[in-house]
Amino acid sequence: MPKSLKADLGSIEIERPPCPKCHGPMMLTGVVSGPGVPDVRTFECSLCNCTEKVTVKMKMSAADLTASLAVTI
Repeated sequence: MPKSLKADLGSIEIERPPCPKCHGPMMLTGVVSGPGVPDVRTFECSLCNCTEKVTVKMKMSAADLTASLAVTI
């Protein structure tokens, strides 16, 4: 079952896949995003250092969300 990680931006949850090698916990180590393209998230296992890239289509990018929050604060 995927675990989620609460981000600093409030109630955003990021699913963390288990490590495909050792089934240990993986941590989000990077996000590449751009306008109109899916995000590519990089996860790294804290036990065996295996990395996995996951493509996620988002309705609103993190940059758009941050800008939106900045305007409403």
